[in-house]
Amino acid sequence: MARVIASSAFVLDDVYRSFFYMRLWLTLGWRDIRARYRRTVLGPFWTVASAAVLIFSLGGVYSILWKVDISIFLPYFSAGYIVWTLIVANTNESTAAFTAGQDIIRSYRMPYSMHILRVLWRNILVFMHALSVHLVVVLFIGAGLNWNFLLVIPGLALVVLNSLWVGIAIATICTRFRDVAQVVASIMQVMFFVTPIFWQADRISSQPLAELVLVRANPLFHLVDVVRRPLIGEIPSYESYVFLTISLVVGLFAVATLMGRSYRRLSYWL
Repeated sequence: MARVIASSAFVLDDVYRSFFYMRLWLTLGWRDIRARYRRTVLGPFWTVASAAVLIFSLGGVYSILWKVDISIFLPYFSAGYIVWTLIVANTNESTAAFTAGQDIIRSYRMPYSMHILRVLWRNILVFMHALSVHLVVVLFIGAGLNWNFLLVIPGLALVVLNSLWVGIAIATICTRFRDVAQVVASIMQVMFFVTPIFWQADRISSQPLAELVLVRANPLFHLVDVVRRPLIGEIPSYESYVFLTISLVVGLFAVATLMGRSYRRLSYWL
């Protein structure tokens, strides 16, 4: 029991200390973005352009298939899709967070979790670029924005903080077992189709079991919805805020308790 408590304290202290290195991981995340798009013409806007093509093309097709007014469906889909890309990028890139920062880990005594924050920060920067696509959609259909848009801030905070403990868990496992990264990527591909991203959650309201599994008990739905609803001028449900707050507290302490000993051995696995 004493070892478990000591290992848990190590992880929680590591997360706490990582925020004292904010300037470092902010700089590293920014350098990652610059390196990724060096010698390109549009830079990060290549991502924006591809997202815009997908949103407008699939948005038009699915509005016809689902028989939903495009002025309602297109903002719903665009908002959900750009939030989903943020969540997927955070999850998939966390698999290599520690291996990508192995030179720093081997050379300096710094918090491991700052490498996860580095991943989250650079994906937030990309998300900010992708947000322009949604603004174009809103202008295109003439929907406009209201004060509910400000709820994007607490929603995005919940997404990032939950992505932090998930990233720590995934990065630790993938540092020990490198092939797990492919499993994570495959799971996220499947979850795109079973999570209400391009289909609306009320479509299955007449099927209580399906609604419970795919919507109410699906953490990915709540992660998307707390940002998506403010982007389309609505207020997220109280249930989503409660779900994600509980998920944050329980998830962080569960990771600290169950993976504490493995977390301390990261430098030996690199």
